[in-house]
Amino acid sequence: MKTKNGVSNHSTIVEISRRNIVGKNKSLSPDRYNKRLQYHATSAGDIDASRLIRDDILVAKVPVGNYVCTVAFQGVIKTLLDVLKSQPKPNVNLQSVIRALNRAIDDTDILVDCTCADFRYRFAYVATKYGYKFGQPETRPSKKTNPNDKLGATCKHLSALLSNKRWLVKLASVVNEIIKKYQYNIMDKYDLSPDEFIINVPGRPSSKTMRNRRMVNNQDTNNNNNEEELEPMTPTDETPEEES
Repeated sequence: MKTKNGVSNHSTIVEISRRNIVGKNKSLSPDRYNKRLQYHATSAGDIDASRLIRDDILVAKVPVGNYVCTVAFQGVIKTLLDVLKSQPKPNVNLQSVIRALNRAIDDTDILVDCTCADFRYRFAYVATKYGYKFGQPETRPSKKTNPNDKLGATCKHLSALLSNKRWLVKLASVVNEIIKKYQYNIMDKYDLSPDEFIINVPGRPSSKTMRNRRMVNNQDTNNNNNEEELEPMTPTDETPEEES
């Protein structure tokens, strides 16, 4: 991978791990690190589905406090396939996705960013310099706010997100739905047979009615919903294009 000023071109992700960032925050700025306890992810945030399916890079924009943290790491789909191989049956469900996310975020290096002023003026240049800044590089040294790089690696919002992986459970629910939607894209990309990549559907249809309670409840919900349903993907559908 080529980098310029320590900034990844995002075709792959390298440079620094989650543990590196957490360790630097904890050792260099313990008071700031302790403030992380005041913050947590308020939702799963937004995920770039196209990037995940096409490049196996997860880019998540997660709200923490009044700001949005971006965390990007790779290998989620490949790690999921390893998880499926270790199971009695290769069922893709929420639990298998949670295990994949927990492994992937620690087995690969990450890129981060935050919309807060603290990250922008104290840590963006350091993150750019050492190659873990996501997005636009910061080439202006923080001569006044962090001249000697002794304040840690990130702001307290990112510290809160990276030091505790419970937010990955929220993220997993979104990733699980994306995987269901683009099941055939994944099977085609990794040359998987239907027996190697099973999408878990709760409930089993009755032999008489070919329906189950979950189906009935979903149908009732859909009948009360005025939003137009998306067409399901087929094996011939192509990977979705990135939104402009």
